[in-house]
This record gives sequence, structure tokens and C-alpha cells, in this order.
Amino acid sequence: MRTVNTMKTVKKHNNRNDISGVSATEFSAAVDKLFPENTLPEKIAVGVSGGADSTALALLLADYAKETGRQLTALTVNHNLRSASAEEADQAVQALKKHGISCHILDWQPTAQKTAVQKRARDARYRLMTKYCRDHGISVLFLAHHADDQAETFWMRLNAGSGIDGLACMEKLRREPESSVLIARPLLDFDKDDLETVCTNHKTGWIEDPSNTAPQYLRSHIRKALAQMPSEKVKILQTVALFGRLREKLRRETAAATLDCAIFYPEGYAALHREAWQAYPAEIRRRILQNIVQDLAGKPYPPRTRTLDNAMERLVNIPDHGVFTFGSCIFERRGNTVFISRETAAIPPENITKAAFMFGRCFHIQLPFLSETPLFCNVLGTRGLSFLPAAQRKAFAKQYKALPRFARQALPVLESAEGIVAVPHLAWADSAVFGENPSISVRFQPPEAIFDEDIEIV
Repeated sequence: MRTVNTMKTVKKHNNRNDISGVSATEFSAAVDKLFPENTLPEKIAVGVSGGADSTALALLLADYAKETGRQLTALTVNHNLRSASAEEADQAVQALKKHGISCHILDWQPTAQKTAVQKRARDARYRLMTKYCRDHGISVLFLAHHADDQAETFWMRLNAGSGIDGLACMEKLRREPESSVLIARPLLDFDKDDLETVCTNHKTGWIEDPSNTAPQYLRSHIRKALAQMPSEKVKILQTVALFGRLREKLRRETAAATLDCAIFYPEGYAALHREAWQAYPAEIRRRILQNIVQDLAGKPYPPRTRTLDNAMERLVNIPDHGVFTFGSCIFERRGNTVFISRETAAIPPENITKAAFMFGRCFHIQLPFLSETPLFCNVLGTRGLSFLPAAQRKAFAKQYKALPRFARQALPVLESAEGIVAVPHLAWADSAVFGENPSISVRFQPPEAIFDEDIEIV
């Protein structure tokens, strides 16, 4: 069972001369480095498990928010994995409320599945916290990962055979793909002992999680080994930093190469100049293809390496007018250009419950109002313009036929039980539903943008 630390443990840390904690000045500098020139929004959130790491981060953020006039919300998840889960979540909340920190408990109801429990619980925490942030207009969520976590993560990913991106480990600032919430980790340069000292200095206890030392988890063994070799952690973090710089270099080169050989269109498709793409080194070609597919398909995670390598080979050998599918996208060659469009079968319809919404994780659609008629968003598919009266069909035919055939099929449409009532990209809407001259906007907005500032959607 997890228990709140006693004052005996707190006193022990006070007697250690090698632990300095994290000062307000140090923490402010770490946050300002992530959000220079006062770009941190007014409303921020912090994920709190009740452990020393996240409790310390919440305390540091509370002081920072008070000094800078920001509004902080702490989020803790009751994962319901043990009978004491609800009590532990309440303990975490009560400890922070004593410091004037607003807290909310989010509930997760786990399934009976017994495998990958830690991963599923972690994914659920991210999902619940980022959804809360999105629903409450909070664009930045702070998490308490620190230098010890980074070193452990490196060894776990090395053991799993990760590549450059994986071995670069956690980033201090990253956009969460599905919610677009920014995940901020300002403590990656600080040790766990420093964070326990922060709690001690604030006279605040914390909860110890027995899973941190449970022998059935690989991370527990790595944590124990690193504790016996403190000097190795410094070397590991230097290696992580090296991989991080390499990752950033590859990202910049990929972005520049993408600008050179691909064009992105607001209808949610891309045109890849095949010969220009083939002129780049294999690693850059792989990353260009991976990022294009990931963004067009609206997927938060990249495709598997083996399927990506197969797709690269097919792209090299695709004949003129040839077609193949990969990563929920359709590739069609026309001369030296390969058009890449979303695969309609991978885009399920979604009910419309708000005037502004995301469809397929790629398109932001804004309606003038929420119709009283129940509507859902779908793709046009192979229906073409058959739903239009003959006169209107002729008026929109040129604009429609200017698009590649698979891009046409993947266009988002609004539907009622009677049929299609709007095609935003064609600026057509049924006046019986939306009135005369309705204003429906649609914007292609990938969940994990690969674009530098210089790369535009034309």
C-alpha cells in the first residue's frame, strides 16, 4: 500500500548536505527558458500523482504562479487499480490544498485486462489530463519527469532497440498529438533528491508508490542499478543530450527537405516530387515519408519501421499511374508527382455536437451555429457531386475535378439523415439547413505538425 512519508524521512533529508533542492530562482529560469518573453499562458495545469516529484513541481509552480499572476490547476488521477486508490488521490489533493492550490480528481475505470497495466494506466492519465486541459481552455500541462527518469528511460529504450528519436528520450516541451496540449517538463535537469528536498522545505509529505521498486517491472531493476552507480547517470545524461541534438538536427534537415520536395494543400493531401525526394539520403527520405503520412492520416504516432521501409521501396518502384496504400494513406503516381491522400476507409464518421470541432484529427471545422437538425461529419467517398441539383453540379465541377481523385473522396462533408448538407472545401452548404450565404470554415490542422515556420500549407 502507498503511504504518506513520515517526518522521520523528512528529517533524514534535512541532514544531507549534498542536496540543495530547487530554488525559486532556478525554477523560474527553467520555466522561462521553455517559455521565453512571457509566452507562458495565464492558465496552466500540473499533473500530480502524490509522489515527491509531482508534489514538488506543484509547489514550485504555485510559487511561480503567485509571483507571475497565473492561474494553476493541479490534476490527479484516481486509477482505481487498488482499494486505496481513491484515498490516495484525496491525500494528494488535501496536501496541495493546504498551500492554496486548486485541485481536481479525474477517475479512470480500468478494464479486467491484466497485461501492460502500467502502460495502460499511464496512457489513461495522459488522456484524462489533456482532455481536461482541452475542455477548460488550458494549453500547457506541466509534468514532473526529472533527470533520474531520463536516465532510466534511456536504458529502457536502449534495451528495446530504439533509434535516434527514442534514445533522445523525453523533450522538455512537446505538443501532445491528440489534444494539441503542450507538455512541459521543466525538471529534466534536476535530480529526484532535489525534489524531495523541495517537499521537505515546504513541510509537505508525499506518497510512496510500491510499484517503483516492484521486481516485475524492468524500470525497477534499472533504477536499482543506477542507484549503485551514481557516476554513470552523468554519462548517460550526456549521451541523451547528444542524441537530443542529433534529433533536432535531423528534424531541421527533414523540414527543409520537405519544403523542397513536397507541397501540402488545404484539402488535406500532399504532392511529393518523387525525383527530388529520391535525391536525399535514406534517413531523410524515411523521415519525410513518415511525417507526411503521420500528419495526413491524423495519427499521433509514426508507422512501424518495417512497414515504413516497405513503403519506401514501393515508392521508389511505383509505375506511372500506379497506386498503393500505406499508413492509412493512398499513394498515386502521375508522372514525377506522387499524390498522397487520406484513405477514406480509415476515417470514421463523427457526430457533430459543437459548432467548432475537429474531424479525423486533421480538419478544424467552424459552423456559424449548431444546427437543430442532427448532423454528422463524414467523407465524400465515391459519391462525387451526385447529391447536387444538375445546375449546381455544373458550377462546382471544375473546382471538384481539379483535385486528385483520392483527395476528392477524402473531403469532409456534413450530413443529416437525408443526405449531404455541406461540403466546406467547395464552399457549398444547403440553405435549408444553414440559411443563405452560410459561413463554414475548414482548416487543415495536423495533430503533430512537421512544419517549420517556412513550410506552409498552400
